[in-house]
Amino acid sequence: MTFRGWLEISFVLIAVVAAAWPFSRFIETVFAGKKTVLTPLENMFYRLASVDPIEEQNWLSYTLSMLVFSTFCFVALYLIQRCQAVLPFNPLSQPPVAPDLAFNTAISFITNANWQAYAGETTMSHFTQMAGLTTHNFLDSAVAVATAVALARAFVRRETEAIGNFWVDITRATLYLLLPLSVVVALVLIALGTPQTLQGAFEASTLEGAKQTISIGPVASQEAIKLLGNNGGGFFNANSAHPFENPSALSNMIENWSQLILPTALVLAFGRMVGEQRQGVTLLAVMTLIFLGSLVLSHRHDDAGTRLTPHGLLTLRQTAHAPALEPDQGLRPEKAFLRGSGHGLLWLGADEVATVRPPVLSYWREIGMRYMTALCAPPVRLEPRDDHACGPAADGQGGAHEAVAHPSFMIYRAEHSCEML
Repeated sequence: MTFRGWLEISFVLIAVVAAAWPFSRFIETVFAGKKTVLTPLENMFYRLASVDPIEEQNWLSYTLSMLVFSTFCFVALYLIQRCQAVLPFNPLSQPPVAPDLAFNTAISFITNANWQAYAGETTMSHFTQMAGLTTHNFLDSAVAVATAVALARAFVRRETEAIGNFWVDITRATLYLLLPLSVVVALVLIALGTPQTLQGAFEASTLEGAKQTISIGPVASQEAIKLLGNNGGGFFNANSAHPFENPSALSNMIENWSQLILPTALVLAFGRMVGEQRQGVTLLAVMTLIFLGSLVLSHRHDDAGTRLTPHGLLTLRQTAHAPALEPDQGLRPEKAFLRGSGHGLLWLGADEVATVRPPVLSYWREIGMRYMTALCAPPVRLEPRDDHACGPAADGQGGAHEAVAHPSFMIYRAEHSCEML
């Protein structure tokens, strides 16, 4: 990895710890029931729900409350998906979600797994995305926080079976932690270019001059809680690999910070809640060592070559009995891809669009054009094209170089054959 890459990672990690330390103190204050500026609003919710915040539950009552709440959330989310065709905020007229997919999505979203077995922009209406998925991104994360807090209380309380009140804990987790953070992160993402609108789609002209429909919607609000709650259900199928969810390097750093801030703060808050801060610090140190070890291994793998996609590498190598490329012709793609797969593909598909390139690089330039336009558009099923079935151009110029990728891309060879990896 480059020095700049390590610098960005270090900056994010320092920012996480710097914010998590005071935030952990706030978490301990909130779940200890101490008064804050939002206490009157909190008490109003308890009155509306007929919840006594003073009355606590034992582990069995706490668990049953969690199961009842989760069951209600499952049914509500399932019905929203099945009825989305007749519900409001459906600008693209999305049909009802299939029963099996709706069942799978509802189960995964109430368990904080958030398995996204669908393309959000072509499957879910705006109402389903907002009232269904975004809401449950809040609720399942609140349940996870409440469970962690109840566990911390169980370590401390030896003379009572009470571990808190489930309904109070999820209210505080949502009102004091998840909502304020989500509002701030969403506003930052909007300022950086993430869409936040009820419009369904707009038309754009591609590099080839064709018209393409690009889906948009209330992306920033869903993206914020998706990251803060460590959920997996983004607005688009590609999630944070989509430029509308993650438009820049700065937004990428903010999104990484968002994913780490709550877990880090909760570990430090655990130390405060059990009365020994060093226990929280020790847990965080162990977690950090495991994280850094995984980080080094993953980046060592990424640095093995220039990446074409998140799943593969793009390299150029000369085959036998073939004329060499001009130095600049091989050096420029390498430099472009070293700055990231997205930058490399955009460079091939935009900056090099009018440049005369060897056929093998022209092929990858078209892949770059198609990749970037497809990334910004609803998924469509494309039929195979015969004009790029295999091999370089008939004149053979540049066919001596092999563009090797390790997702399922075709490989151009000097023998005018192609393979699928």
